[in-house]
Amino acid sequence: MVLVLDNAVVNPSYFCQASLRLASAKKLYYQRSCYCSKIMSQEAVCAYEPSARERKEIILVHRQEAVCAYEPSARERKEIILSKKLLLQQYNEPGGGMCMKVADKVTTIRIILAPVFFIVFNFYKFFNSESSAVVGRFWQIPVLWIIFSVAELSDMLDGVIARRLGEVSDFGKLYDPFADTLFQFTIFLGFVWHNILPMLPFLLVVYREFAILFVRNLMQKKGVSMGARIGGKIKTVAYITAGVFALVVYSLRILFRHFSVAGKTDMYDWLYAVFSRSAVVVFILAVVLSFLSFADYLRVYLKSSKQ
Repeated sequence: MVLVLDNAVVNPSYFCQASLRLASAKKLYYQRSCYCSKIMSQEAVCAYEPSARERKEIILVHRQEAVCAYEPSARERKEIILSKKLLLQQYNEPGGGMCMKVADKVTTIRIILAPVFFIVFNFYKFFNSESSAVVGRFWQIPVLWIIFSVAELSDMLDGVIARRLGEVSDFGKLYDPFADTLFQFTIFLGFVWHNILPMLPFLLVVYREFAILFVRNLMQKKGVSMGARIGGKIKTVAYITAGVFALVVYSLRILFRHFSVAGKTDMYDWLYAVFSRSAVVVFILAVVLSFLSFADYLRVYLKSSKQ
């Protein structure tokens, strides 16, 4: 087919080829313009210097993406769930999280009275007044007995208050034996210093208490707060009994010095000897019971670690 325009002959295929070349040129131009705009945008990004705040946000986003991409194992998922439960239990307790409750405040009394007892008990050693009048030391006897009684009374009351007011918590389960150990260490150290109780059983008590502290930390790592068991309570009663006998011996020692000055010692010699030997025997028995209770705690830990 041939077209005639103004006496000129034109082939139609020429128009088809021209239109194809035009479309190809437009496509090439579009590709090159897109490429140029991409290069320009990259150069603009590279030339941009983010601020310190924007850099922190970028780092945070990268970290969050890395955390989201990480898939924890089954054991890690259990530990995460257990940690969340512990946190919820800790901060949903009555009283609001770690706020000290009434029972915990009663427990704190023993921690406060421990150094007070030690200072009063060794008052004349600290101030080099061993040569002072014996009668002037009588004030120690009632003060020491009051401190000792109040401390042990707080040990009985804090558990009762916690159960009555619904304040039983993991913190209290660990805080109560800590206060007991601190007070018992203090009074036993004073008795050992005054040669009322022997050194070796006291050293065994120290070893036992540090060992039980280690076991409690292992249990806490597993998410279990191991409170006082029946063996530990019997041990505490034995400690209190030994403390009572030792304090009676110290009281008799002051009275004995007074009456030895007055020349009346017959009625106190046998009494002092009986209580002195009884204090040592009860203290050794308390050490034996403490190690039996430690074996019970260790058995509970080994049983829980196998589960």
